[in-house]
Amino acid sequence: MPDAFPAATSTAELERGQTLAPRFGPDGLIAAIAADAEDGA
Repeated sequence: MPDAFPAATSTAELERGQTLAPRFGPDGLIAAIAADAEDGA
């Protein structure tokens, strides 16, 4: 299966660039945290 996202070319591009380049774990998942906008829970 081809990669759906390009690799980031540099740390600056990853942090401030226009390219979406998430890092997936070996299981194919990406870490995420969700919080309520009103109470932060």
